[in-house]
Amino acid sequence: METDTKTNVYVIQACQGGPAKIGHSVDVDRRLTEIQPGHPFELQVARLFEGVDPAFESWLHTRFADYRLHGEWFDETVIELIDAKDLRGLFESGRSPWWGEEPGAMHIKKDGYMEPVGEEETG
Repeated sequence: METDTKTNVYVIQACQGGPAKIGHSVDVDRRLTEIQPGHPFELQVARLFEGVDPAFESWLHTRFADYRLHGEWFDETVIELIDAKDLRGLFESGRSPWWGEEPGAMHIKKDGYMEPVGEEETG
């Protein structure tokens, strides 16, 4: 459900890789400076979705639940998965690549690969 309030959903990660934090803030730079002191490595904004519904953050958390390490921190694989699909477009259209029966629907598997819905694994 879209609201009139917009925010920025970010993926923050250490510059050298590793776990990724999915969160939201109106001021992402300020949020990054708040998180940095508690992290042993230099952090960067790895991905940014500007001007989105705040529910997009929760939507991503739900979709990547299998990759959650702790709290809002996820395995770094989520960055590749975010890049593989137009997640913002899917969220805003109300379609889901993971659970729908519409043509082209996809499941995100734990190994990071996408598989069309309804196709059985071979071998």
